[in-house]
Amino acid sequence: MKKISLLIVDDSVIFRTAFKKIFDKLDDIEVVGAASNGKQAVEMTMKLKPDIITMDIEMPVMNGLDATKEIMESMPTKILLVSSLTTDGTADETIKGLSYGALDFVHKVNRFGSQSDISADVINKVRSIADGSVKVLRTSKLKDQYNKSKNHGFHKDVSPSKVYTNREKPQGSSIKLLTIGISTGGPNTLANLIPSLGLDISVPIVIAQHMPPFFTKSLAERLNEKSELTVVEAEDGMKLEKNHVYICPGGKQTRITRMQLQVDEKEVIDELYTPSYNVLLESYKDRPQSILPIIMTGMGADGSRELKKLHDRGSYVIAQSIDSCVINGMPKSAIEAGAVDVSYHIDDFSSALKQIMN
Repeated sequence: MKKISLLIVDDSVIFRTAFKKIFDKLDDIEVVGAASNGKQAVEMTMKLKPDIITMDIEMPVMNGLDATKEIMESMPTKILLVSSLTTDGTADETIKGLSYGALDFVHKVNRFGSQSDISADVINKVRSIADGSVKVLRTSKLKDQYNKSKNHGFHKDVSPSKVYTNREKPQGSSIKLLTIGISTGGPNTLANLIPSLGLDISVPIVIAQHMPPFFTKSLAERLNEKSELTVVEAEDGMKLEKNHVYICPGGKQTRITRMQLQVDEKEVIDELYTPSYNVLLESYKDRPQSILPIIMTGMGADGSRELKKLHDRGSYVIAQSIDSCVINGMPKSAIEAGAVDVSYHIDDFSSALKQIMN
């Protein structure tokens, strides 16, 4: 079996050594090089062509964000960002890196090993991202997708990638709420989708993106800068308004009651994610005909259980097509559960939503 080739990038010799020790113990991963700054990372990527890169963000000469951007433009490679302790500033930088094409991120800590599960976290994410089914796109390609979807008017006819049921599309006038469940690959996907929707989508959109605290706020702010729609991090007590997008906050659960958000930190048994798409959808179960639930790129199966319940009660459910996901776990699980009516390629998603809503 071919080993996963890994390039480690970090300005700290302590972290480079610690990461190398982690991976040298494994039979399926081979460290092919280590760089101490972004410039070296770019040069070594061109030379070594690794399967995946762990990329520190703050480095001298060239930082990890600029290196990520350059690599994704010249030789698209799977990149796992490695950020320091969670702060507002770190979150902003990480979100920027994800928008450049990095696929996911892990935290490092000031004293390596003080966070007991960091080894397992970084190993699991490297293995997951390096999987052959995980997609990586050149930055210019992402821009092409954004421009293509933005230029599609609601009159533009697009065909589904796949149709799973004979259920008719709902009338836009009957839809009062759009929800999106999304995980790995989400920040990049949302950075292309949300700005392309414009004001054609007049109903509120609530998004459960799997992320820790701080990061969802930074994601909302970045999306808001690029969008005609108003994008905010959800807060307890907010009333849902048209032309607004609400990002469920990391570390908390978000529910909807009478078109008002309820946000709290109460633990939900059997739910791995905070925010959880299952929790969000379950709170809106009494109005299945007025919600348009969407499931997009992500690892795992969050959302499939409640999507199935809503679908059985009459909701029309849309998935991102398997082939256009960075990681197809979430849409695939919902499809296999019989909870999806139709899927669209990400290139056509914006136009498909505009068709339904208009």
